[in-house]
Amino acid sequence: MTRLPFLLLFLLCTSTIVAQYYSVKDNSLMVFGNGESITPANQAKIRIPIEAQASSLAQSLEKAKQTVNTLTSSLHSIGIPLSDIETPHFSNTKNVNASIFTSKKDFITELDLIVTINNLELLENAIIILADLKAEPTNVTFQLKSIDSAKARAIEQATSQATLKAKTIAAQLGISLGKIISVEDIGISDVSAQNVMVFANRGYLNSGRYQALYPEKQVIKASVRLVYSLNQ
Repeated sequence: MTRLPFLLLFLLCTSTIVAQYYSVKDNSLMVFGNGESITPANQAKIRIPIEAQASSLAQSLEKAKQTVNTLTSSLHSIGIPLSDIETPHFSNTKNVNASIFTSKKDFITELDLIVTINNLELLENAIIILADLKAEPTNVTFQLKSIDSAKARAIEQATSQATLKAKTIAAQLGISLGKIISVEDIGISDVSAQNVMVFANRGYLNSGRYQALYPEKQVIKASVRLVYSLNQ
């Protein structure tokens, strides 16, 4: 009787909890590992909604343009590159909510000004400037400029865990591990919590208008699957 049928019988007799973590099939051992990388956020994005109403489409568009130019110039003055200030969303239409007794708001232009802050030391000054210009952001989200290095660390940790698990299982079952047949990345997820600045209306910012919850961590999780051959 070969060792493999014995191992298969052993696995069938073990608990379902254990079976979730490894399996032996076709003279190979498959194990799973999980890892995570915890990294401070290094980038923020501010979203500012802009609305301009006028008696014509051209006038409403011009008013919105003036607001964008004012905000852009002020933010650029504190060191935010122009390339990090954009308006990806734009709408210029007839204002269906305008009063029938006036023509001054017949048309409306709406857009979002998105500001990317790659130096978080500039964030507070940017919020103050926006507050002074009465351009309150709807939210500020935090993230990583790139998850590549965090992803690599999470995968490395998951692989190490799977390797240790394989060695432990092999020792417990009295089997000998051969070479790694395959390594597969089976999942990457960003589970960062507390990544939105919370605004509290309590006067001006410099006297406590905003309460900011800065993210303490950005969590990237990874899972891998390793398959080892078994020595006879």
